[in-house]
Amino acid sequence: MNTEHNEGRFTITIPSIEQFYKECDTVEPTGNQYEWQSNVDRDDPGWIGLSKEEIVKSKFFYKKGLDELKALEKDINIGGTKRSYKWDETDGDDMNYDRFLDNLPCLSKRITKKGDGRGKIVTIYVSIGENCNVKYKSMLLRAYTVMRLVDYLENLNYRTEIIVYSDVKGLGRYKGEHISSLHTEIVLKKAEDPLIKGLILNCISPWMLRHHMFKFWCAKFEPNLGYGQAYSPEYKDTKEKIYFRTGECLNEEACERRLNVLAKKFGFEE
Repeated sequence: MNTEHNEGRFTITIPSIEQFYKECDTVEPTGNQYEWQSNVDRDDPGWIGLSKEEIVKSKFFYKKGLDELKALEKDINIGGTKRSYKWDETDGDDMNYDRFLDNLPCLSKRITKKGDGRGKIVTIYVSIGENCNVKYKSMLLRAYTVMRLVDYLENLNYRTEIIVYSDVKGLGRYKGEHISSLHTEIVLKKAEDPLIKGLILNCISPWMLRHHMFKFWCAKFEPNLGYGQAYSPEYKDTKEKIYFRTGECLNEEACERRLNVLAKKFGFEE
C-alpha cells in the first residue's frame, strides 16, 4: 500500500484486492477500533445491498450479480458485437463458478470476431463512492454498465485494466491532522489478468464502499460522524483512460447514454 499526503490531501494506492482486504482487517493505532467493529457487525442489506453473511460469501465472486448480468446481456448488445467462446482449463477471459465446482474446464475464452483494438490497453477507473441517500440498486447499475463496456472493448481486441476508486471530502483526522480530501485506488485487473466477472462485479458494488471501504477508513483513520462527503473531481476520458465517476450511471437511461457514447469512441479507429 502506497500512501502520499500533503496539507490534508491524501492519496492511497493498493495494488490488489487481496491486499485491500488485508488492510481492511488491520486496525492501526491511527484508526478507530470501535467504529471499525461497528462496520464489521452491521447487517443492513436494505442500505448496503447484501446481508453480512452474503458479503462474506461474495468476497471474491458475486454469483447472483453475474447471473443478473448474463440476463441483461441477452437483451442488450451494444455496438452489434458478435461473440464466440470455448472452454479451457488454463486460459480464459471469464470463469464459470458452477463448472469449477464440478471439476470441469471452467475458463471461458472469448474468440474475437471483429474489431481492431490491436491489443491496446484501456484503463477503466470506476468510482464506488456515493452519498448515503443513493440506493444500492442504483449503484449496482454502474457495476453492470462497466462490465458491459469491458466485454465490448475486449471483443474489439482491446486489453482492459480495471481500477476502483473513491473520493471523499472531510473524512476526519489522521494523527490529529484534518483530512480535507482522500483519494483511494484499488487495482482489480491488470491487462494480462483474466477477466473474472463475478470478482469485478463484487468489487464495484455498493457493499465495497458501505462495508469494506468503511472498514478500511476506520482501520487507518479517525472518521467523523457520517464519514465525510463523496464528491467527483474533474476526470476526463481519453482513449487510454475511461472514468465512471461519482453520480454517473445511476439509472438505466444514463447507463445507455454512457455506453452509446463510449461505443462510438472506440468502435471507429482514426
